[in-house]
Amino acid sequence: MSKNKDKDFRDIIFARYIGQFLQANDSDTTIRKSSEEIAFDLSGMASFSADGISERMIQFGYRIGFDDQKPVWLLKEDNKNQIKD
Repeated sequence: MSKNKDKDFRDIIFARYIGQFLQANDSDTTIRKSSEEIAFDLSGMASFSADGISERMIQFGYRIGFDDQKPVWLLKEDNKNQIKD
């Protein structure tokens, strides 16, 4: 058995996805996504609700900002995970 046997498959999928991004604040954010946008990004792998995404984002320590008066998660790209040319 793998070391992830006690984790729900959604937890593993989400952790791999969110690993692309670092926590950000208003001054250094490069990407702003709503929970619905993240759920849509992951929809090819598993079903996620906006509530489920929000719960996981809070657990991982991400901050909330606003874009056009709508709440979004503040993210920045993790350059070490990008493919080099």
